[in-house]
Amino acid sequence: PSVLQGSDPRDPSSALLGLVVFLSSALYLLAYVGGGFLFLFWLARANQNARALGSKNMEFTPGWMVGWFFVPVLNLFKPYEAVDELYLASDPTSGEDDWGASDPPRFILAWWVSWLFFGIGGSLAHFLGGQTAWALVPNFAGPVAAALAIGVVLSIDRRQNEKRKRSASGPSNPSTQRFY
Repeated sequence: PSVLQGSDPRDPSSALLGLVVFLSSALYLLAYVGGGFLFLFWLARANQNARALGSKNMEFTPGWMVGWFFVPVLNLFKPYEAVDELYLASDPTSGEDDWGASDPPRFILAWWVSWLFFGIGGSLAHFLGGQTAWALVPNFAGPVAAALAIGVVLSIDRRQNEKRKRSASGPSNPSTQRFY
């Protein structure tokens, strides 16, 4: 059912409401797709950075950091594992092979769970006709997932910058380093 169902399209207030709904939906879609693209691009680049900083034996390549988000069923857990690995590989106090020795922070799991609630809740709400409590889940989980994703980015970025500063084995010419 539409927000405007039962309204008279000739009524100026209905037309204005329709325009506001359309524009806000378009802005939401632009922010969702644009933000998602930037996040995925950043994940691939951060994976390259972790490798350039000397982290060896990483399971996830830069391409699969992004690719797992698009593989049905596996996209329910592989992206979390990839971000988890990236966080650990970016540890500024670790060496080439011992980066997986610590435990990842719980906020990465919180980000992933909120992202799943956003996606699954939205799908369930759509499947059930949008008239259930599931319709509220993405409205709350989406902003939480976005805020936690920003925390993930800032945390990994901070760790990689610290690792870069501590690294004595980096390229001799800092301008050749591939950092964002």
